Amino acid sequence: MRSESTFPFFESDLSGALSKAWSEGWMDEFSDDHFLIKVIEGRLEKYQGFYQFAANDVPIYMTNAENFQINFCINFSQKIACLIDFFGEESIKNFFTDQLSAGKENYDETQFFRALSEISVLCFWRNRSKAGKYEPKTNGKKNPEARFYCNNGLVADIEVKTPGFRDFDGIQDIVLPVVLLDNKGRDEFMQFCSSHNLNGIMPRVGKLKDFLNSAAEKFETVDHCNHMNFLV
Repeated sequence: MRSESTFPFFESDLSGALSKAWSEGWMDEFSDDHFLIKVIEGRLEKYQGFYQFAANDVPIYMTNAENFQINFCINFSQKIACLIDFFGEESIKNFFTDQLSAGKENYDETQFFRALSEISVLCFWRNRSKAGKYEPKTNGKKNPEARFYCNNGLVADIEVKTPGFRDFDGIQDIVLPVVLLDNKGRDEFMQFCSSHNLNGIMPRVGKLKDFLNSAAEKFETVDHCNHMNFLV
């Protein structure tokens, strides 16, 4: 059990939230292949989005495999401490074990990054709010991620959706259409790519429609002035 061992980054964990999660068993059922476990134990090598991160990183940041892992732990722990303070320990503990665990023994890294995206969005709104409720019951059994009572008096219900797009590993050149195509245009585009030995990829926007429909089932009807719904 991880909770029976010393947290590897104890001295660097200034907020103490990640140390708390480790020592109290919140991560005991996490897979050894989990992104967060690898980062904490200093053995992360490749991960979803690695190539994009490497391409976007500029030399002045001097990011390498070692300091990336340390910085991630420090920043992540601070965010978790922020959410515990705002939503309460029980809600965030359940978030750890149910969502952040990303399938536990059936670990799926895309699930982890969905949960990580949710943390980033919730922290953004938490910094602009005086109170909030995690997973409020707004529409029967379905509910958005959180409700925030903002500093300016606005009530905001937030739903976070993250598409699980795969990385294009090993593909150097990808061709995308930059204008809206009908079915005939799509067929012609893919035929052209095939005949010219190009890696033709359609914009993966279909999930946007699914996300809008899903969010509509979770949000309640609001006046859009004093109370607003936000799909991120």
